[in-house]
Amino acid sequence: IEDDGRCVIYHFDREMLNKAQAMIENIIRDAKVGEIYEGKVTRIEKFGAFVELFPGTDGLLHVSKISYDRVEKPEDVLKLGDIVKVVVTEIDDKGRVNVSARDLLEKPEGWDEAQKAKKEAFEKRRNSEGGERRVFKKKD
Repeated sequence: IEDDGRCVIYHFDREMLNKAQAMIENIIRDAKVGEIYEGKVTRIEKFGAFVELFPGTDGLLHVSKISYDRVEKPEDVLKLGDIVKVVVTEIDDKGRVNVSARDLLEKPEGWDEAQKAKKEAFEKRRNSEGGERRVFKKKD
């Protein structure tokens, strides 16, 4: 590794050079919002699944981002080792990566209207039960 950050590798076998280069690139690689990956499901939790985007970097695929259809439990749809096509939707200030498979699927016809109707029904039910809504803004 040179002082300017360059990494130089030498070998007589081109295949070994390519393999070493790929290993180094995976070590220094960063996920970026908007990039699409075919990742492997490495862990399943109640709230979603963790997908390995590339060695050393996992993204959380929340249960609500698996499909446009309602998914009760991630294990109903996914299993360990499955390869899932996902897009990076967010990287938070702690470096945690969130991904979505749903955003790569074609949106079902009428989906926006159905979501709006569900939200309105929820608001109406909450208001009729005497609920109170407070909105807070995080202070800088």
